[in-house]
Amino acid sequence: MGEHPLKKLMFPRSVAFMGASNNIMRMGSFLLVNLIGGKFEGPIYPVHPKEETVLGLKAYKRLRDLPEVPDLLVLVIPTRLVPDILEEAGTLGIDRAIIVTAGYDEVSSEAGCELQQKIDRVAEKHGIRYVGPNCIGIYNAFIRLNTTPLPNRMAAGKIGMISQSGTYLSHMYPYLERLEFNFGEGISLGNSASIDLVDTLEYFEERPEIEVITMYIEGIRRPREFLKTARRVSKKKPIVALYVGGSEGGGRAVASHTAALAGEDAIYDAAFRQAGVIRAWSIEQLLDFSWAFATQPLPAGNRMAILTSSGGPGASMADCVTRCGLKLPSFSRETQAAVNEHLPHTGTSANPVDVTYTKDPDAFLHHIPKALLEDDEIDGLFLYGFFGADWLVKLDEAVGGGYLGGEPEEIRRMGAARTEALIEFLLGFGKPVMGSTFLDNTDSMVRDMRRGGIPMFPSPERAVKAMEALCRYRTLKDNRP
Repeated sequence: MGEHPLKKLMFPRSVAFMGASNNIMRMGSFLLVNLIGGKFEGPIYPVHPKEETVLGLKAYKRLRDLPEVPDLLVLVIPTRLVPDILEEAGTLGIDRAIIVTAGYDEVSSEAGCELQQKIDRVAEKHGIRYVGPNCIGIYNAFIRLNTTPLPNRMAAGKIGMISQSGTYLSHMYPYLERLEFNFGEGISLGNSASIDLVDTLEYFEERPEIEVITMYIEGIRRPREFLKTARRVSKKKPIVALYVGGSEGGGRAVASHTAALAGEDAIYDAAFRQAGVIRAWSIEQLLDFSWAFATQPLPAGNRMAILTSSGGPGASMADCVTRCGLKLPSFSRETQAAVNEHLPHTGTSANPVDVTYTKDPDAFLHHIPKALLEDDEIDGLFLYGFFGADWLVKLDEAVGGGYLGGEPEEIRRMGAARTEALIEFLLGFGKPVMGSTFLDNTDSMVRDMRRGGIPMFPSPERAVKAMEALCRYRTLKDNRP
């Protein structure tokens, strides 16, 4: 098998860009700013008929003036000009492109369809493979390549994002940053005229750095090929999909958005199950499930334990565990005894284990979770109630300071060391651990847990549903030939 057509597009050595100017408010300029600001290491060649420089880079009047044949051409130019520019590019030997420009099949006009057909003929003639049209570009953190409108400077993650919406690729970056996880690569397909869902699944199948595939789907153009490919790929790595064309309103919206061919929701639901695809029902779930798959091992079964410092969130988790079809077993006598040894008199050793409050941080951060994770009848653990050492420092400062028995910075260092040890300890059992918190990354422990690979979800229910997705995928893998 030769190199996948997307490999050159996703890993170009050089990029030519048409449609940006020194007017920072133009769409093309947004994209070029992030290509430059992302620190892509290869040469970038803006093409502009009038400007000598564009955003600080030397500009070229025409494609034929470039000092080399670029690996990738990005087009953000008027709709009618794309076929002729693509013809010129093909003549020069440029065979990979991103067509951000819209106004083709998705507008359902005769002129738009004719222009799309012209593009297709030119692409076939010259062997050009392209993403789009009507897309927002691509993102590859491994080579710091970003042709989307928003910056993303986080380290590469293990998730490959395939999206038929540009927003659900690029607008997610600030949200991902708050949760301390990131895509490794992302592709905005737009109308999927040349490269579609099947192509991208095949590409990510071959990418060892990508361990989870996430998909936002409005419609599938090649359903049989999709099912065949997804079934094969899902045996190797999890695929999480959000499909939005199954309702009457969703079907109308996607037809005008990306010219997608939507189908009945029940049909897609059955097809996903058959192909081993984990279905999400919201963009929130799509990202939650992907986060869990990218950071946690699959559970051996569906028997869960809950450790909490508060009754309410523990009860919410327990309720959601049952509603999601997971189990919350009673502990063995040995496990109960090990928990009770470190539990304050106000706590309870049933499942959930509710510590409520303890003056011994090692009880909550080591001894009790150790007892639960060592139990062979427990397959996964939920945690609630973490607060960083900076919270204690703030309490101390509120009453004038000096009550913690140490300098604030030393207290913070000790807290960070304790968190690091906890993360290493939790990951060492090979069982999935999901945390829940109402705090954000301004709390040092929450931030460090997320950076260390322990998901800390913004609500108890989201943590449980992410765990259920892992269990569902395990069942699909175990029960398929």
